[in-house]
Amino acid sequence: VSGIFRDLGVYRMAAVDDNTVRFRICATEDSETIDEDGEVVEQTAQVVQGVGEARRIDGIWRFYGIHLEEDRTLPIAPGSANPGFCDALFADGETQT
Repeated sequence: VSGIFRDLGVYRMAAVDDNTVRFRICATEDSETIDEDGEVVEQTAQVVQGVGEARRIDGIWRFYGIHLEEDRTLPIAPGSANPGFCDALFADGETQT
């Protein structure tokens, strides 16, 4: 594998109750796998969004899961992943919770 870039952010954390927190996630993925001849055999370039949840169990916060929103997955041009893209996306207030 070569050319790997991943950037993951957690945004807009909100308490559901005393023991549950929900949040938005946004991740950029930009990677490619090449074979021994240097040919690209697999490529992923996208921005993924979803909703995550953490729960407090016996006084310890535990990650509960993430539900990815397929309709909010955006393809990007390979090699164009921009560090901080998700930070800018959520800072602009354009993304709804």
